[in-house]
Amino acid sequence: MNVLVYTGPEVVAASLTHTLSILRALLTPNYTVQTISHRALQAQPWTASCALFVLPGCRELPSSIRAVSDYVERGGSFLGLGVGVKRVGSSLDDVGSLGLSLDSSKDDMPFRFYDRPSKSSITLSPVSDIPSEGTQTINVQASDGSAVDGLMSHASIVDFEDTQRSKILARFTDTSSAPHIAGVKLLIGDGHATFWGVSLEYPIGGNALEVNEERRRNLLRDMLSELGLKLPSSEDGNTLRPGPQLLVGHPSTPEIVSQVVRLILDTQDAAGKKLEDQNDTFLFHSSQESLDDLKVQCQADYLASDDPSVWQPKHIVVYSNGDQPQSGETPLFSIQKFFESLLVARAQEKCSAKDGSWGFGECLMYGEVVTSTQTMIDRNPSLLASLPTPFLSLASFQLAGRGRGSNIWLSPAGCLQFSLLLRVTLGEFPSNKLVFVQYLFALAVAEACRDDGVLGKRGEAVRIKWPNDIYAITSQGEMKKIGGILVSTNFVGGKCDIIIGSGTNVFNPPPILSLAQLQNPEDPPISMETTAATILAKFESMWSTFIQGNGSFEPFMDLYLERWLHSDQVVTLTTTTPHKAVRISGITTDYGLLRTVPQRTGWATGEEGFIDLQPDGNSFDLMAGMIRSKS
Repeated sequence: MNVLVYTGPEVVAASLTHTLSILRALLTPNYTVQTISHRALQAQPWTASCALFVLPGCRELPSSIRAVSDYVERGGSFLGLGVGVKRVGSSLDDVGSLGLSLDSSKDDMPFRFYDRPSKSSITLSPVSDIPSEGTQTINVQASDGSAVDGLMSHASIVDFEDTQRSKILARFTDTSSAPHIAGVKLLIGDGHATFWGVSLEYPIGGNALEVNEERRRNLLRDMLSELGLKLPSSEDGNTLRPGPQLLVGHPSTPEIVSQVVRLILDTQDAAGKKLEDQNDTFLFHSSQESLDDLKVQCQADYLASDDPSVWQPKHIVVYSNGDQPQSGETPLFSIQKFFESLLVARAQEKCSAKDGSWGFGECLMYGEVVTSTQTMIDRNPSLLASLPTPFLSLASFQLAGRGRGSNIWLSPAGCLQFSLLLRVTLGEFPSNKLVFVQYLFALAVAEACRDDGVLGKRGEAVRIKWPNDIYAITSQGEMKKIGGILVSTNFVGGKCDIIIGSGTNVFNPPPILSLAQLQNPEDPPISMETTAATILAKFESMWSTFIQGNGSFEPFMDLYLERWLHSDQVVTLTTTTPHKAVRISGITTDYGLLRTVPQRTGWATGEEGFIDLQPDGNSFDLMAGMIRSKS
């Protein structure tokens, strides 16, 4: 689930920075904290995966956003920081549904909520003074009696008291000045909104820094819990910083790691060598060094900052000549079991590597905790150009993974995530066929779930959502996302690097749906290692056919259409004026476009033709049955 923080020209940059920093520090790895623009709020289907919408401090408030109002009224949560709130109208006793003003469809309306039953408004206003060095601080007392001194900003929250539909969270301790409410929570339809007249996101400085800073964090923790968010337990603390990554080769091809090291560093002796690249710096270590000591060193080096960009260098431990880490050194993912499962799966799929190469997954970089497997490869051009293919980067936790567009894919415990690097020669592979890679990999995931080593017949619940998501249909008939795919490309010297990022929920606990939840108690347990190996072997077999056919998707089209959710689905196309109802008929074989046919009406001439949609330019809101432009 996402925590979305509004960003726009009205937002104070320092407030945005502090809001992102503190929320990520408190909520990772349970939630993804990322920004969302005014345009994205209106054009993208963000509500289904949003656990909390946050409005940071603003110089002036943005204009009305109807999507936010609808989200809250239907059960969502809203948090405003450093914002004044006032009720214009009758009292709040037994207040009913709140939303934006009745004319909130107009872009120039002020950002406010509206109490429909009493026809009164909840108006918002920014703080009068933007927090800065030297700003006068203020003290508050929470409803549980705890005090926090040294907070900045003082916006007015007036005409609210504790009722059945409003709750005072904190008051200013200087009660001689009115108004004295510092924070309030309001029930809004089926959801709720919390407003703070103080800039709770800013860290506290000055005397007694540590005591008041910890009290501020505790106040934020209590507030987030009050809003229904599940905060990570204290046991999760050791997983919040990246650890060392292990470069390992399959025992059947012990020369793999030596080849990789020589291509990256132009030497066989990797210990102590450093590669400074565009996004990351990599420091290489011998497998003779203590892995436990290196984990401790990583935590010590990275703990001082919540900014992933300063978590440098990235430590790489090299296991040459077929060596592997001990099973106890990688408790969340057994590399030995993965290689054993991969050997079986590749034999089952009749996979064979070309001379001088190896199979998918046999060259592995594994990290228990990483920032992003995708970013590590495609944002570091020197590393990318040097790496031989196929190359697999896999992690048990991902702290800043990437999804489609500007989305972040946060991968807590129980999620299988990896990035697979492949390379094709454009003279032999048409560039217009690259769009099919995401379809092919989605099909491999769906087929792997049906394999007896994973879910068997239970895997029939796993389906493909166009263009790059994996869904499952629960026993109650609900459709829920369990995975996603991101394909990025890089063109250099007549060749194309293809980085396939994949995330699949395997053991995630509810409310997130995962593969394990599709099983019955009597079913044999699935494993992370076998699931990964089966996906890679299925895809390797499909990839071989795909390449031999010069990127033709024809051999896979019938199976793909059996596995996806959309055949003959009628959806509303909002990219046309007026909006148009269309029926989905398939995928075009030339450019991989989604083919739709307009629904006939009583006045239809029968000559409407097809409407084909690009996967990268459109967003498919499956639950709402709508296709929107991403622009």
